[in-house]
Amino acid sequence: MDADGKVLKPLPMLVMLVPERDLTEPWLRWLHARLCDRLPSGTRIVVHAMASTSSRFPTRSTAWACLQGVERRMAQVEPWPVHPDVMPANDLQAMQALSAAHRIVLDLTGGSLSPGPFAQDERWCLIAGGERLSTANWRIGYADVEKGAATSELLLIDGTRVADPAPGAGADPAPVLARLVQDTRWCGALNRRVLLGNVPVAIDKALQHWRRDEQVSHIGQAALKDADTPSVSSGKVLAGHLRRLAVHEGRQRRFNLQRRLGHRPGMWSLFVGRMPVVAGGTVPVQIADPCDSVECRPEGNDYWADPFLWQRDGRYYLYYEAYDYRTMRGRIAVAEVTADRRLQPIGDALAPTHHLSYPFLIEHNGELLMIPESSALKRVEIFRCTAFPDTFERIATCFDGLAIVDLTLFCRAGQWWAFCSMGAVDGGDANGQLYAFAVDGPMMRTIVPHARNPIVTDSRVARPGGRVFEQDGRWYRPSQDNSHGTYGYALNLMRIHVLTLDDYHETCEHRFEASFAPDLIGVHHLDGQGELSVIDACHAVGGRPSRRA
Repeated sequence: MDADGKVLKPLPMLVMLVPERDLTEPWLRWLHARLCDRLPSGTRIVVHAMASTSSRFPTRSTAWACLQGVERRMAQVEPWPVHPDVMPANDLQAMQALSAAHRIVLDLTGGSLSPGPFAQDERWCLIAGGERLSTANWRIGYADVEKGAATSELLLIDGTRVADPAPGAGADPAPVLARLVQDTRWCGALNRRVLLGNVPVAIDKALQHWRRDEQVSHIGQAALKDADTPSVSSGKVLAGHLRRLAVHEGRQRRFNLQRRLGHRPGMWSLFVGRMPVVAGGTVPVQIADPCDSVECRPEGNDYWADPFLWQRDGRYYLYYEAYDYRTMRGRIAVAEVTADRRLQPIGDALAPTHHLSYPFLIEHNGELLMIPESSALKRVEIFRCTAFPDTFERIATCFDGLAIVDLTLFCRAGQWWAFCSMGAVDGGDANGQLYAFAVDGPMMRTIVPHARNPIVTDSRVARPGGRVFEQDGRWYRPSQDNSHGTYGYALNLMRIHVLTLDDYHETCEHRFEASFAPDLIGVHHLDGQGELSVIDACHAVGGRPSRRA
């Protein structure tokens, strides 16, 4: 039974069906170890090796192997962590003795969905980047890069009826039990790594839905047929990837040159506005119109992002990340907002030797607390303001050992919640997953993970983009759209409909594109206090401060 009183199916036996020749594959060994760590205690995980047959996937040529090696070096793709060899279970009778209702076959062969001795069992398969996932399919992740897709999807489908449809059922769509959406990376090796790194999350999410008799959506037979067809790896396609490597290398060199010359490539600035009504979905939401905002450009060789407003004694103050292009580190700065919505910098509130960003603010017991992102330390640090507005001292830490990103606290219906993303684990997607934790208050001494973590698995809406707020009994969550190969491609305003210890549901009520000022390429944070709100936005090139500040 879950936290909301719903009766759950018993934990199943999960049979990983793999080709015998792939038992020593590093990714397969990593996957087995991660599932043993991640899935609920009591889930039995066994591996059954199928006799190796000729692969239907194209053989990787020497040229492609060299290309992938170059991509891994350029993208700094680390090898899979070393884990012990996977030992297959040889006792088929013992496995078959367990009721088929409690046994699920996860097919990683890329072959038939009705394999041998498990033909009567529930059978799941994975589709990654539009193709059936198999340890033998080295092309996973490359097709989306070649198409220039805005996102890449990892689906876990229930293929039981696909393989063995009921009489008269015809070509019914297959239920999708888990869907993870990630920003398509700039090269195939990196895109493949993130897709494969997300597989344990997909399996965990699928089990959550399966135990509750839920499904995310359906996938049609045509899409299944396309996914079952390996993509082509011709010389022309290979040449396209080589061109992408050259273009990427050129962009990196240009970025570094512009940074050294003080041109501030990818510069974020802040737009301060007032609070008119902006239509969002079915209900108007009080958010400033960015088109009517005043831009505050950074001083010095900085960019400014992640703004949080604070109101005291009738005056407005703004805390934000001030990123130094020279040191390539962020610090937390504070400024006063003037009557004409300009910023009067006061100084640095926090400037350690490690990177800081996202200075989340909250009042607790009459004191101003700041909880900035310090994921590089793999812990969350809580600071108290001792001399307003620019003097803080650390008073507590929490989430030790975890790379928490953009932690956002709020209290809803008497329950405190901490929403956040997490740093990628072994190549997963940090921007594509939102985690929720029930906590006992802003000091977060007691932390209980949400039963559905991660509660959002889509890079277009997952990562926090500012303070969660309530208006007229409705709760809204700003979130980032990280897609199209752009960090902060757009900003969403998500309305929270359901939030309990065991369930979560939200919909997008409004969306901000990076089109409210000239030369913008991104937008990813929103905050409001009193009569003001602030949004950040990214310029392709900020220019020298002496000429364009």
